[in-house]
Amino acid sequence: MREALRRVTSVRELPPRQWWVYCLRHTWPWAPLLMVSPYARTAARATIGRWRA
Repeated sequence: MREALRRVTSVRELPPRQWWVYCLRHTWPWAPLLMVSPYARTAARATIGRWRA
């Protein structure tokens, strides 16, 4: 899971600070939920993938 989250938060994918600024500017009411969703989705996929293997 650590590797998957590291990959998502890389400069090429979704750096947390820039992603937060984007969410605040463009989707204010849903910004906190939208901010966390890609990271939570990645963590869930990595965890489920470990259970299946």
